[in-house]
Amino acid sequence: MIDFDNSIKQRLNEAANLLAHIPKQIPKVQARAMNRALSSGKTEAAARVRDTYLVRKKDVSETMELKKASANDLNGSLESKGHVMPLIRFRVTPKTPQPGRKKPILAQVLRAGGKSPIPGAFVANVRNVASVYRRTTPKRFPIKGLYAPAVPQMLDNEKVRKSIQNKMLETLDKRLQHEIGRVLDG
Repeated sequence: MIDFDNSIKQRLNEAANLLAHIPKQIPKVQARAMNRALSSGKTEAAARVRDTYLVRKKDVSETMELKKASANDLNGSLESKGHVMPLIRFRVTPKTPQPGRKKPILAQVLRAGGKSPIPGAFVANVRNVASVYRRTTPKRFPIKGLYAPAVPQMLDNEKVRKSIQNKMLETLDKRLQHEIGRVLDG
């Protein structure tokens, strides 16, 4: 795994050394490059999660919060906060309530593989929202909603995380070179 913090610090220090004769420009260059890297990380996160899971880009993007760096505060972050997602948001057959259905509900969360049967599950409208449920006792009630992982859990997948980090480091390198060249030429 990449030591992400040390890699970024090392690259930012190299940029500072190249611009040592123009000290006022150093934080601006670093902040611009970091912000572009964070932005590309957000885009990469949505793409890589969608490569692994059957989730919409909107569902991934709306959980992510991008805090940009500034010349005065070189701390930027990309965080994802969210709750587990109802199983109905993924590939489920059927998507609408079907009273008397004898066949099990089929669901698929990961792109790899196919739909898997969920024994005892059913689709019902509760408060005018269709979702997948399962009974917790042999009686009619209580019922329990079935959920898929939250987006932050999807982002914690090792392949996804490494891909995001590599893309951010690659973008940071490109943008630092670009911003340094812009300051030196300009």
